[in-house]
Amino acid sequence: MTDCDSMRPLHTYPAFTAPRSPLTSYRHPPPRTPTATADRLAAHSLRIGVPAEDTAAADRYTRKVAEALETALAELGGR
Repeated sequence: MTDCDSMRPLHTYPAFTAPRSPLTSYRHPPPRTPTATADRLAAHSLRIGVPAEDTAAADRYTRKVAEALETALAELGGR
């Protein structure tokens, strides 16, 4: 599980782990599918917290992360 709740895979939320509805009794449980991909993505995703109204900051942060990744990948390729 990740520390950041917004990065949680959907299948870990109560709405999916223990569904309840005033409209149905869920006599038949919802279909389950493998969740390894969602778990892996949540565990290895990068989240940069930026206020929603500050899109310029989000653009700057995204560019900085992209530049850092390009540099790191170039260094790895040069070995």
